[in-house]
Amino acid sequence: MSKLKPRAFKDPKLAVPYSEAEELISAYLNSLPHGGLKEYAETGEPGLSYTALVTLKNGKSQRPSPLAVQRILRTLGFETEVVKKKEPVKGAEAGATKPVTTHQFTFTDAKGLAAFKEAYQSHVHPDDEPASPAPTGK
Repeated sequence: MSKLKPRAFKDPKLAVPYSEAEELISAYLNSLPHGGLKEYAETGEPGLSYTALVTLKNGKSQRPSPLAVQRILRTLGFETEVVKKKEPVKGAEAGATKPVTTHQFTFTDAKGLAAFKEAYQSHVHPDDEPASPAPTGK
């Protein structure tokens, strides 16, 4: 008998929120040289139109585009799965009838997550140096 894991129950330690993935994608698209975005769109690699790429680049999406972000992550070498979660509304909006839908990207392994975090740190927040290890006292 094979042990199958349900797809919906991924390890939450291997997930990053949509906002972080979108920030990394925006930083990547902004790093392309002049004319590079159009060239990137014409290759057909991410399977997205030039307009969709410009929208992601500028962070002007009217609503989340998790599949578009996932496609670009894939072209950068990050294998992820999109997890859609419905969370209850908290605070002042608690009277709302619909729960809030959020998205996360779950990596296949810790190595992929570590590579993403490293890229995120160096491209999105390059001035925020990670804490250096404590001196050993030798």
